[in-house]
Amino acid sequence: MGRKVFRVCQFHQVDVFSRILGVICGLVPRRDLSRPHETEPGRSRHPHREPFSWSVRPSSAVRSRDSSLSSVVSAIARKKATMSPIRGVLVDLSGTLHIENLVTRDAVAALGRLRQAGLQVRFVSNTTKESSARLLSRLRVLGFADVRSEELFTSLTAARALLVSQNLRAPLLLLSPEAVEEFPATDLPGAVVLPQGFGGPGGGGDTATTTAVAAAAAACDAVVVGLAPEQLAYWPLTAAMRVLQAGGAFVALHRGRYFQRADGQLALGPGGFVAALEFATGRTAETVGKPEPAFFGLAVADMGLEPGELAMIGDDVRDDVGGAQALGMTGILVRTGKYRAGDETRHGVTPAMVVDDFAAAVDRILQSQ
Repeated sequence: MGRKVFRVCQFHQVDVFSRILGVICGLVPRRDLSRPHETEPGRSRHPHREPFSWSVRPSSAVRSRDSSLSSVVSAIARKKATMSPIRGVLVDLSGTLHIENLVTRDAVAALGRLRQAGLQVRFVSNTTKESSARLLSRLRVLGFADVRSEELFTSLTAARALLVSQNLRAPLLLLSPEAVEEFPATDLPGAVVLPQGFGGPGGGGDTATTTAVAAAAAACDAVVVGLAPEQLAYWPLTAAMRVLQAGGAFVALHRGRYFQRADGQLALGPGGFVAALEFATGRTAETVGKPEPAFFGLAVADMGLEPGELAMIGDDVRDDVGGAQALGMTGILVRTGKYRAGDETRHGVTPAMVVDDFAAAVDRILQSQ
């Protein structure tokens, strides 16, 4: 049975705990003492903890400027001496390597420098607007010609694998048409894609088509939510709510709050819509993308390295940096994409480094080798 796709008339589509940063005098180990952060209504709590780190502050017995500076320098030297060298790098895509069809400064050459230095590279993306094949094609058009499909890990591929592993073959896909390509009918024969402008019962549109769509949606065994503006409207969300109320699995590709468009403006991500469905149904979505440890684990396992040997470069302090540092990686925040001034001091995450862009992050990594 092929995927059910319906066409009808157009329809207008209509976030933190402040954690304790107190550090006692002298050189002391500092750990994240906060509760698992929960930044959006209905979001499940995940124990993302910051990796073990050291904080340096002059003790009461060491008050002078020279003594304080000496303590700081000594602490940094000891920490550097015990750090594992970076042998691999995880790279975010949208907002880090590129912003829509604009490449960030010197990104192509910087990626080349990483490879020439012998570092392994994997790309980890929460992009849900297009399939892996389309994403790979876009990267090559933008000049990243050496990116290979096996280096690419996306929340879409993780979601498909989850559905298949749980024998869920009839999901309601609240995804863009380009993203639906990641879910072939051979794997998911009963998948349903609501038509753009689906009006729902009493919401306008052809009655026969509306009835057929409602019947097909009612037979779904899961809901998958990604970034799809045309799908995240009232009636599609209502159809999704009904599937969830009937016991269907609830899969969120990620919980991004927003992303940056090429025009420099922020636009809503799918996180708020996931939270709305959680609120309406009392259900908690299973998130498959960043910052989930299992998602990062796919790329880490593929590289055959330990987390302490890896750096993560991204523009999202929570999903990229926080998620990676929770596993023991070095988190590097770039001031491009969705980054906004002050992000490095928000959300209970302290990046190991904050740099201007991807190229600057690469330079810092190579200089530390």
